[in-house]
Amino acid sequence: MMKRKEKVLIITGFNSSLHPIYQSITKREQEEMIILSSYNAELSQTYSCLIRSIIMAVLSEHIEEIYFIGEKGRNDFILNEEELLTRMREKGVNTDILSTLNYLQVGGGDVIKWLAGENNMETIIKKNMNLVQMHPLLPKSIAVHGVVVDTKTNHIEMVS
Repeated sequence: MMKRKEKVLIITGFNSSLHPIYQSITKREQEEMIILSSYNAELSQTYSCLIRSIIMAVLSEHIEEIYFIGEKGRNDFILNEEELLTRMREKGVNTDILSTLNYLQVGGGDVIKWLAGENNMETIIKKNMNLVQMHPLLPKSIAVHGVVVDTKTNHIEMVS
């Protein structure tokens, strides 16, 4: 039986212009990388769709390392809570439902705050790393790394 090549899983935002940097960060070839893109690359819940994708990739794709790669210096994806409410209303979303959703503890009891997410990328990366390292459905043998890339200078900073 031929040994499968081990891969790395990268969880990152939607900025595909960072993809060429991934090889220097992971020391892997492109075919050894699986990339999951998510808004702000934030794991907001322990059993969300994104964590499910991470679990399934680890279990089915021979993943040995996980990298959370975030970016700073680019603010076009960041919306504060007031901007979110304004855009929802502009798009015809009935924001009256928010109090009901908050009462039902959707998004931890504050839907808009949950949607806006954290603005500090290092905090997001640390939280993500901790969630994955402590998750009961993920093997403890998986190495988990955090990286923040400054999009203005391409400076790479490891997060621990």
